[in-house]
Amino acid sequence: MKAFGIDTRSHTIDSSRLTRALALLLFGALGCGAAHDAYTPRASNGADILEPPAQRVEVFVPSATAPDPMATSEVTLEQLLRYADQRAPAVRVARAQARRGDAAVEAASPLLQSNPEVEVGLGSRTVAAGTHLETEVSLQQSIEIAGERGLRMETAERLREVALSQQDEARWQAHGQVHALFLQVLVARQRAAAVEQVVRFAAELEQIAQRRVDAGDDAPLSMLVAHADLAQARELLIAAQQIERATRIRLAEVSGWPVGRPLQPRGELPPIRLAGALSHLVRLAADHHPSLRTRALTVAQAESRVRLEAREAWPEPTVGLAYAREGEPTDAPDIWLVTLGVPMPLWNRNQGGRARASVALETARTQQETLGQRLHVQLERAASTLDAAAQRVHIYGDDIMPAMQRNLDLIREAYDVGEIDIHAVSQTRERVLATQERAIAARAEYYQALVNLEVLVGTELDDAALQETTP
Repeated sequence: MKAFGIDTRSHTIDSSRLTRALALLLFGALGCGAAHDAYTPRASNGADILEPPAQRVEVFVPSATAPDPMATSEVTLEQLLRYADQRAPAVRVARAQARRGDAAVEAASPLLQSNPEVEVGLGSRTVAAGTHLETEVSLQQSIEIAGERGLRMETAERLREVALSQQDEARWQAHGQVHALFLQVLVARQRAAAVEQVVRFAAELEQIAQRRVDAGDDAPLSMLVAHADLAQARELLIAAQQIERATRIRLAEVSGWPVGRPLQPRGELPPIRLAGALSHLVRLAADHHPSLRTRALTVAQAESRVRLEAREAWPEPTVGLAYAREGEPTDAPDIWLVTLGVPMPLWNRNQGGRARASVALETARTQQETLGQRLHVQLERAASTLDAAAQRVHIYGDDIMPAMQRNLDLIREAYDVGEIDIHAVSQTRERVLATQERAIAARAEYYQALVNLEVLVGTELDDAALQETTP
């Protein structure tokens, strides 16, 4: 096969002309890459974006000591939040995923991204005098000349910041889930305790009905009604206890509590309060919400990626050293060459990489803008929901359990003395039970709304974020 090249034995080369030709070739190639290195950051609409915190804000975690599941089963909210921040499955996965940032920095750290190449060639040259061995050895190394490594390290560092911020997002989401489920357990216990009162009332009512039937004051049909009411009350108690038990199991799952170890939340439900000023809630979110910082860091990382991909379009010259020994019958010459190869980026100018980076940047900017707008609206809606739930709770009053017991006592006494019949007792009991359930449901909705607002704010609600109210 015929090789294309320069035959140094038959031609004389003007070294100055060769130097000028190589220089023109190099600068022409660099120009092809530089033409695509333009990048101008787009100014964002500050009116539409909640400014993210300038520095990483540590996720709020109570200062309580994490409990030992092998030593205790009763835990307070503060203890369980501390435990969940360490052991919740979602948090553990997020911490593992955050290490991808360290991996990106390690991948970007080598001074040269490509390894040197060694080529060895062995062949023969046949002349009249015979066949002789011919040898060629070359060492080549591609080098980056456009500052790619610096941009690559910058992009990797920003990716690590994004990964850490996403870890904080997962921690805060787990915090909100644990807080909500903890309060749901306390409300479920309150509901079960209320149904237990109904069961006791139905049992006492059955005894009174039996006594009145035996005395001839009521018809035997009264016993059927009393039995039915007692059966219904016991069924409601089983359902209420199951809800409490299922919520505790879910709380253990979300918090990372060990399987097979009982978990018994201990504490009181917080007081009913209204949401504070929306402007204060927005300031808290801007200072603490981890998603805002994640979106801002994602934009910064995407901007670095755009600059890096533009630089990747620049050619990467190859510098090499070659040695050859020609197969001559006598006085075989040793040839040493220093080589320089410059790719010509005529067709492939990293169009795909630059296009993907541009799309990622535009997506990141849009996500940042829409998050700021959406979060502002969500805060306003969450505050309104909390206020409405608080007003519903105040309609029924704060003394839910004592009021219900008093009502049931009055019904029982009225039936015992014959002021009302068993059918009126059953209907009145149904009305009291339905009212009690609505009151507890309103309280459950309030605490869910409270946690939802806390999650949107991004930190624990301070006194300025909530305000006292009266029924």
